[in-house]
Amino acid sequence: MTDTSNSIDYKLEYEKMCRSFSSLSNKYDRALKKIEILDNKIGELNVKLIDCNENRKISESIYKKEIKDHERTIVQLKEQLNEKDQIILKLKAQIERDYTTSSIPSSMKPNHKKITNSRIKSNRKSGAQPGHEHHPRKMLEATVEPVVLDVPSAVKEDPERYVFVRPVRRKVVNISVSAEVIEYVGSEYRLKGTSRLVCSEFPEGVHDEINYGPSVKALCCLLNNYCNVSIRKVQEVVSGLTDNKIKPSIGKINGLAKEFSCNTAKERNDIFNRLFTSPYQNTDATYLRENGETVYVYVSTNKNSTFYTFKTKKGDEGITGTPVDGYDGVLVTDHDKTYFKYGKGHQKCLAHELRYIKDSVINEPEREWNKKMEGLLKDIIHKFKNGQREFDYELDLFDKIIEIGEKEYKDNPPSKYYRNGYNTFKRMRDYKEYVFYFLEHPEIPYTNNDAERKLRQIKRKSKQVGAFRSDDSISNYCDFMTIVETANNKGENIYEVLLNNF
Repeated sequence: MTDTSNSIDYKLEYEKMCRSFSSLSNKYDRALKKIEILDNKIGELNVKLIDCNENRKISESIYKKEIKDHERTIVQLKEQLNEKDQIILKLKAQIERDYTTSSIPSSMKPNHKKITNSRIKSNRKSGAQPGHEHHPRKMLEATVEPVVLDVPSAVKEDPERYVFVRPVRRKVVNISVSAEVIEYVGSEYRLKGTSRLVCSEFPEGVHDEINYGPSVKALCCLLNNYCNVSIRKVQEVVSGLTDNKIKPSIGKINGLAKEFSCNTAKERNDIFNRLFTSPYQNTDATYLRENGETVYVYVSTNKNSTFYTFKTKKGDEGITGTPVDGYDGVLVTDHDKTYFKYGKGHQKCLAHELRYIKDSVINEPEREWNKKMEGLLKDIIHKFKNGQREFDYELDLFDKIIEIGEKEYKDNPPSKYYRNGYNTFKRMRDYKEYVFYFLEHPEIPYTNNDAERKLRQIKRKSKQVGAFRSDDSISNYCDFMTIVETANNKGENIYEVLLNNF
């Protein structure tokens, strides 16, 4: 009984365990299916994750590229903006350049400001001041009988009340222009039996039926070549002054410079030799237009002489044949390096350097060297004019200012659109000896203003004619100006000089 009951219990337990096993097996199968489903989902999610990572990488790459493109664009825009600022600076420098910072006259600057007077303002009235030398008009002798005026009406009415004091004389000066015609009468003969004619010998220059004398030639040449009056206007002026009696032809007026050049060859040679043997020369060059081409006129001058030379080229070719060629004295120049090959000494024009430094002060206000240098040069010139000859302290200060400029341009390089300030600094640094040559040689001028003034007349002529037509016309004009400006240097009467050479 006991064995049977145990058997039944085991059987029931077994069945129970079988059912439990079956249940667990079903659960296991379901769990495997869930695991499989989850694995599939994980696989799908991994695929999506991979896709997302790839998309993220692609997006990052795109975004990084776009960021780099934007950064490059920003850099380019900044560069363009800076370039525009520099162009504006350059154009502003050109617009603001006037008579104080360039060689152009103030009248040529658009909207030029009033030219200020540098003298210290005082409460004194304008005009002559007490103690100053009086400069009266030149007194002239009367050429006609004096016109005696009637006595004052008050004296006429009551002569007993007045006493005569002194005569009062006032003169009116006029110019009288008249045509003086000198006629030469000679005789003409024919050799008998032939057609050969002989005639009385007329004075030199009397070749045609009507010949113009030295006074007409001198006046026409002076008006056309020195006063820059056009040939037709000269013709009109001379005709009007002589009541239409004298009216030189255009060809005659045009040929006067050539005639004057032929007559003054010896004088020009003497002027050349005086300049060549002088202790110093102010020299410079300017350009002209000849039939669409650029040509040049060189000038050499000092207190006593002036010589102009026409050249088709600049540089060494241009200097060949001028008083500078082979010269053994001191040259005062504007800083054309070609001149540094000639002469035994050189003085740079401080008027030019101050002009360039002032231009740098205007267009580079952030720099200090230019302001200090401007003040130093003005101080040295002022002291030199007042007789000071020791400048050791000032020259040491000059070196310190150069060091300031070196540092400023190293830390903040010059713009490619405005390098005038830096170029001026380099000239001051590299040519100190030529800047202050005059300090050890007081007889040498420290500016090239004399040469500048002499070339100003040439520029005025070029403005009047527009362009010359031939080499000969420019060369003859230079010969004329050589004689005239040398006469000016000596204080001679220009008209008399022309009169004596026609």
